[in-house]
Amino acid sequence: PGLETIPLFHEPFLAYLPTGHPLAKRRRVRRQDLHDHPLWVLSEGHCFREQQLSLCDRPSAAGHENLRYESGSIETLMQLVRQGSGMTLVPELSTLPDDPHVRRFEPPEPVREVSLMVRRSFGRQALVDALSTAIGNAVPKAWRRLHKEPVPIQAGS
Repeated sequence: PGLETIPLFHEPFLAYLPTGHPLAKRRRVRRQDLHDHPLWVLSEGHCFREQQLSLCDRPSAAGHENLRYESGSIETLMQLVRQGSGMTLVPELSTLPDDPHVRRFEPPEPVREVSLMVRRSFGRQALVDALSTAIGNAVPKAWRRLHKEPVPIQAGS
C-alpha cells in the first residue's frame, strides 16, 4: 500500500545443462522440453522457485517426479548441474558469458521483471531516479525494453 514499484528491466531465464545432456546438443531449448528431464529447483520461500515452477507450467513440486530440490542457492544448483546431475533454470545475471552449460529458450524467451521498490513517502526522488538510471545502464539495452510478458508467480505454490 505505501510502496511504489518501479520496473527496471526484464531478465531472461536460461536453461543450465550438464555436459552431455540431450538438450545441450541444441542451440535453444523449448519450454515443453522441461517436462521430460529432471529439474533442480530452489526450496520453498524463494520467489525464483515459484517462477521456475511457473515456467514449467507446474503449480507446485508435489507429484512431479522430475522435480528435485537440493539447495536454497542458485549457485549450488548450478554446481550440481556442472557435476552432471539434472538441469536447472537460472536468471541470466547468475551466469558468466560463454558458459558452456547455458542454453537460451526459443522465442519468445521467458523473462522475469526486476523492479525497484520504494516507499511512496520517500522524499529523495532524485536519488531513486539516479539509482534506476544506473541499474538500467548496467544491463544489456535489450533487457530495458519492458515489452515482454514476465513469467507469472503462481499464488499458493
